[in-house]
Amino acid sequence: TAKVLPGTPLDRLPDNAASEAGPVELLASQLKITAPAYTGLPAATGMALQAKFPEGSRLQWQLRFRPQPASAALVFFDGSRLPLKRQDAVWTASRMMTESDVYRIEIDSLPLPPGKWQRLDAIKDQAPVVRVLLPDRSLSLVESGQTRWPLQFEAEDDYGLGAAEIEIQLAQGSGENIEFSSAIRTLSGKGSA
Repeated sequence: TAKVLPGTPLDRLPDNAASEAGPVELLASQLKITAPAYTGLPAATGMALQAKFPEGSRLQWQLRFRPQPASAALVFFDGSRLPLKRQDAVWTASRMMTESDVYRIEIDSLPLPPGKWQRLDAIKDQAPVVRVLLPDRSLSLVESGQTRWPLQFEAEDDYGLGAAEIEIQLAQGSGENIEFSSAIRTLSGKGSA
């Protein structure tokens, strides 16, 4: 789940808030997190500069400063820079985030006081967990006249499951005359995604 800490909302500032002179200060911030579509999570918007989000999310910053600087950028720990673009009184940038990182805001090539690093924590997507309930062993021998085998699985994933298939390997014959074949079957399930 995406999480953003509270701050000052952009829409509660008057348009003339950027008209005063003096050292540049951050008046308001908004961080929008758009998680990957497969997660099924809605977009989250908050006013903090720090956030937790599913890996692969798109983060979009909207910042307001007073007075208006000549340039602004987000500088990440590895030294990469993401320039902020000015649209009226709002500075914006966006980036796809596949891993955790830290960044700070630079105004006119200098860290915005107090120069604090902001954390971005990417939450790793966990692999699905599958438990075989039946059969109780991976190798099953055919008994005379047997045409069906009971199969039962439990599966779960942090964002839900989609379509599932099983591949069955069949070995027939004896000695040097063993033939192998495989078949893929679509599985159906019950329960929540």
